[in-house]
Order: sequence, then C-alpha cells, then structure tokens
Amino acid sequence: MGKDNQHPCYQCTDCCEHVALEIERPTTNNDYQNIRWYLVHKNVSVFKASDDKKWYIMFDTRCEQLTDDGHCAIYETRPALCREYSADNCSRHGEGDEYALLFRNIREWDTWWDKKKQQERKRRKNAAIV
Repeated sequence: MGKDNQHPCYQCTDCCEHVALEIERPTTNNDYQNIRWYLVHKNVSVFKASDDKKWYIMFDTRCEQLTDDGHCAIYETRPALCREYSADNCSRHGEGDEYALLFRNIREWDTWWDKKKQQERKRRKNAAIV
C-alpha cells in the first residue's frame, strides 16, 4: 500500500490478512456438514455479511506481497480485486459491523445450527396449530 498517511488504509493490513470467498447460504443438512468440514481446518472461518446477507468462507492467511512494515510490495501492479476494494467495505472504516454471523469453529456452528433447527420446529408447530 502507498505511504500516504492520510489514506484510511494507512498502517492497516486487515484486508491483506485473509481471503474470503462467497458460498451458498446453508439450507440443507449437506450444507451444514460442508461448513462443519470447513471449520475443522486451522485458520478457516465462515461468516454471513451484515451488509449484503451473503455467506462467505474466510481463510486467515497473510498476503505474500505484504512487507514487514505493512506495505504492498507490488502496489502499482496489485491484483484488480485489491485495486477495487474500498475502505467503505472495511469494518475499521465502514458503517456498522462487518459480520451478521461469524463462526470460528464447529462448536460455534453446531450451537447456532441446533438453535436454528429448534426455532424452525417451533415455527412449524405454531403454524400447524393455526
């Protein structure tokens, strides 16, 4: 990254420390099992974004072009994705919380999924009564 200390990204490397890829919204038992599998791996998280409600798998991994002093070694030729990223999308400078839901391990995921299934059973039972 450039050395402009007025830039909102100055001395921040948050977006250079992970890769996040969109995944399907989990709706089936197979989706549930896939996310469990993701979460048994080191440095892998799954989250639902606050702003667009999409689901993502995130790999905590540092960009190989990030220098020890937190600058981009290939700033002028960095990938298009890096060029297009806006500080408005960042939890540090953007609006609100970045995650509506965040799962760092299978315990967190299983707890949430069990609660979701219980709520769905209760909703169906109440709908059947009406």
